[in-house]
Amino acid sequence: NLQQVLTAVEGNTFQVICDHNPVDPEGRCQIGNSCSLKEVWHDLKNSIDKLLATKTLASMLTAVQRGNEAALVGIGGASSVPPNSAVR
Repeated sequence: NLQQVLTAVEGNTFQVICDHNPVDPEGRCQIGNSCSLKEVWHDLKNSIDKLLATKTLASMLTAVQRGNEAALVGIGGASSVPPNSAVR
């Protein structure tokens, strides 16, 4: 799945910046500190990982070949892009 591919290539699918790159050396946004946004960033990472785990390269190729690029991102519905204009 795409989550595995991105993890293998990039090392991570989404990096929570405050976990790896503290912004303020004087205390704010340090690795050990927490704030109300930190949980949001972790929830976002988990959501991204779950979505990527449902996608495969084969499913992406099939969607493009059918002219249904909207299916790639899970927004459903038919694509407004004609099937013959898909990225090759």
